[in-house]
Amino acid sequence: MFSSKSMEWATPQNFFDKLNDEFHFTLDPCADEFNHKCEKYFTEKDNGLEQCWGGYTVFCNPPYGRTVKDWVKKCSEEAKKPGTTIVLLIPARTDTSYFHDYIYQKPNVEIRFIRGRLKFGDGKNSAPFPSMAVIFRSEPMAKMTLSKAIEHCHDIAKKLGCCECAEEHLQLAAWLEELKQFREKGSADESSKSLS
Repeated sequence: MFSSKSMEWATPQNFFDKLNDEFHFTLDPCADEFNHKCEKYFTEKDNGLEQCWGGYTVFCNPPYGRTVKDWVKKCSEEAKKPGTTIVLLIPARTDTSYFHDYIYQKPNVEIRFIRGRLKFGDGKNSAPFPSMAVIFRSEPMAKMTLSKAIEHCHDIAKKLGCCECAEEHLQLAAWLEELKQFREKGSADESSKSLS
């Protein structure tokens, strides 16, 4: 789509393909049944702002109207969930409060300014604004102990309330608890063998 009246700008396919080769996207939270870039996607009716993105590699090209700040905030929040990477394609508006609040000089955030101007959708003309790809990455899980990871999963599930993503976090916590018990049992067995 390319219209000054519309706030939707269809992602150029060749631009998406290059990013997808690097990131291997698994979720498109701003799509419809015709323009989605991933097998898993949310439509306007699903409201991607209210869905859980935890554990996905997300490509997000949101509507560029007044709600763009809500999408930037959502990307920042969702990227704090383990195993989550988000690539956000938005106009390069470095004077906005959302740029300074959620992007600029924030940990685990990379900014890639796009050289030139993108041609969105099937448009023959370039966009009337420069663009940037903002990459939000979660903290590597390797920095967490098993106990801390279990606690984190429970905390996320509480914050999410009753939804599929909360249930997945509780299941993950249960699996991590089993792993912790298995490791503790293994250590206890090794200790008893060395005492014999």
